[in-house]
Amino acid sequence: MMVAVRRAVAGLALGLAVGFGTGSTLAYAASPSPTPGATATATGNATTSASASPISEVTPDDGTVDNSPDVAPDNTNQVIALGAAGALALVAAVVVFARRA
Repeated sequence: MMVAVRRAVAGLALGLAVGFGTGSTLAYAASPSPTPGATATATGNATTSASASPISEVTPDDGTVDNSPDVAPDNTNQVIALGAAGALALVAAVVVFARRA
């Protein structure tokens, strides 16, 4: 009986360690947050001129993503799925140990 309890506690501890360990593997941006501060002054003369053109030129998209910001991917669904799988594994382990005892 004590062996089964020890195995159950060890399995629970291992499951909790794996479950909470996935939270620290999330991807974050490596760059620090920028600090605001003006270092230059803006001077200039703005003029407006608009002309209508009946023909529009369409350039084909080459498929590059040059202007996209460097954002860490959102792994929320993956973390939820792994957490649910871990919880299900813990429940299954408890059921197996309870049936053996």
